[in-house]
Amino acid sequence: MPIECDEPDAYTVQCVGRTTLRISRDTIKHFFQPLLADEEMVQRLVGKTYDFPFVSRFHFNLSGRVFKLEPRAELASGLFDLVVDPFSTVRMLGASKLTDDGCLHAYSAQDAPSAASKPVEVL
Repeated sequence: MPIECDEPDAYTVQCVGRTTLRISRDTIKHFFQPLLADEEMVQRLVGKTYDFPFVSRFHFNLSGRVFKLEPRAELASGLFDLVVDPFSTVRMLGASKLTDDGCLHAYSAQDAPSAASKPVEVL
């Protein structure tokens, strides 16, 4: 839906949606890598459904090109619904590469834990 924009020569479209995915070991490996050190937590998560709302704003110039994108996701509330426990939610958030705007970034091969790395603290 188009919404008002601060810039006179631009249009903003806001998209509201919901993302749903099933957690696998690969999901944990790519998005919550430090949790792999806690097999009990991994077993609790694998097979569960992770569901969270998002809002994305696309800012278009007069030629129809996107010049700015503002993604926002409510990942924390979805994680709380997934694990139902605030301490586990905090552990998952701490194990993720969550940005200030609510985007979840994947771990790369360079981020692989070394033998000297510490596992995520169990609370």
